[in-house]
Amino acid sequence: MGYYDPSPWIASDDSLVESMEAKLMYKKRARSSGRVVGKSFLPKNNLELQVLVDDTGEQLRLIEWQGDRYGKIYIELIQDADNYRNGHFRCGHHQNPNGRAIPPPHHIHFPTVKYRRLGFGQSSYAHPIPVNSDCNYVDALGGFCDCVNIYWEAVPIPLWTW
Repeated sequence: MGYYDPSPWIASDDSLVESMEAKLMYKKRARSSGRVVGKSFLPKNNLELQVLVDDTGEQLRLIEWQGDRYGKIYIELIQDADNYRNGHFRCGHHQNPNGRAIPPPHHIHFPTVKYRRLGFGQSSYAHPIPVNSDCNYVDALGGFCDCVNIYWEAVPIPLWTW
């Protein structure tokens, strides 16, 4: 586990958002957000975790959900209005703003100075992630957490079959 540096994927006239990347380099712990999955207002295939940054004590949120009947899996790591990473698993290809193609099935979007907003319909950079092609929500969560230096602590993984 550790921090994955996505800077090789961006154009030379752009750069990572230093304040956001610094936070991602720190070791972080994920634990239950206090919302009981399956017995709250979260849809069946959602998971929400509280992520604590060890060195600063700051709190982030990690949200994972199944996007459609085809089994696409999405993960967001956010804090207030800042979106640090978006993971897309079991999805199609992605085209980075510099023209570099990211092959399917899995990639993680990250903000840069020029392309800070991450979200559907937004142009952003991404890098591939090596997780088996037919991954489930646990594989996706594990692969995502490995790239952003998050380890699991008291994470209740529901036994869904998608």
